[in-house]
Amino acid sequence: MRDVPRQERIEEVTDTMLKINWLDRHRFRSSLAQRGLTMPQFVVLAHLCHHRQGSAVHQIAEATQQERATMTGILDRLEHAGLVQRRRSQSDRRRWIITLTKEGNDLLETTMRRNHNALSDALVAFDLAELEQLQRLLGKLLTALQAEREARQS
Repeated sequence: MRDVPRQERIEEVTDTMLKINWLDRHRFRSSLAQRGLTMPQFVVLAHLCHHRQGSAVHQIAEATQQERATMTGILDRLEHAGLVQRRRSQSDRRRWIITLTKEGNDLLETTMRRNHNALSDALVAFDLAELEQLQRLLGKLLTALQAEREARQS
């Protein structure tokens, strides 16, 4: 292997990561489309899965980084598909609480399982030592990215 300056190696790694990210996002978006979902709809379903008691529209919009007007359209389509339901808030009748239906939960679980399986299939080419090394390096990268994000937010 030729001696490559550190910055050039960083650029190569960054380029490779961008390609992996693009390929995986493209695969995942195609998988969602086969199930009649868009990425924003999936993100809403995932949010609701973690908030079983339900969320107000403004909470979902904030958590998924969508405008409230956009969120209304997303929720309309999800409700029409039977994946979420709206009910009036007990404490404030002006507010709607959105919850995941059984159908929405089942679709989300199936989608997540298939995504996990697709990623697992891609990792079959690695032996155990390579997987352990990859996990260690990705963990180190994740820690660095999280620290950078926290520093920007403070």
